[in-house]
Amino acid sequence: MMTPEVAAEAIRTYVEESKRINHQRRASEIADRTDLQKVLKAINGLVTLAKEGKGTRALVDELLELEAQEDALRARLAAASVDVPDIHPNISEIYRRKVERLTHSLSQPEECQEAADALRALIERIDLTPGAKRGEVNAMLYGEFGRILEWIEQRRVAENAQSRRFGVGALWNVGFGGCGSRI
Repeated sequence: MMTPEVAAEAIRTYVEESKRINHQRRASEIADRTDLQKVLKAINGLVTLAKEGKGTRALVDELLELEAQEDALRARLAAASVDVPDIHPNISEIYRRKVERLTHSLSQPEECQEAADALRALIERIDLTPGAKRGEVNAMLYGEFGRILEWIEQRRVAENAQSRRFGVGALWNVGFGGCGSRI
C-alpha cells in the first residue's frame, strides 16, 4: 500500500503530466487548424484561377497536393485525442482516508476479504522476478495501481539524477500491506 505522502506525490506527478499532455495536444490541434485554414485558402485561390481560365497542368498538380494535405490535416484533427480529465483537488486527502480505512479493514478478519477485493480491483496483473539478493523478490504491478507506482518511479529517477548533482539523497518508502498472502 502506498503511504499518503507517496500517493500525494503520485497525484502531483499525474497532474503535471496530464497538464503537459493536454498542452501539447492543444498546441498541435491549433497548429493543424491554422495549417488547414492556409490550405483551404490556397485551394480556393487555385479554384478561382481555374474558373477564370488561367489554369495550367501545374495548377492541377498543386491543387491535388493541397487537397491531399487537407485530407491529412482533417484526418489528424478527427483522430486527435481529448484532454486528459483533471482530477479532484482533494484526491490526496480522499486517498489518505481510503488507505486508512483499507488498512484498518485488512487488520479485521471479518473485513479482510472485502479489503482484498478492493485491492484486486486496482491491480490487473503482477509480475514477480527474483531480486538481486537471496530471498528478495521484485514485483511489477500493472493497472491503475501500477501506473501510479510507475509515475512515482519516473519522478524518483529524475529527482535522484538532479539530487546527485547537488549531493542530496532521496528516500522513498512504498510499502505493501496484505491480508495474509491472499491479496
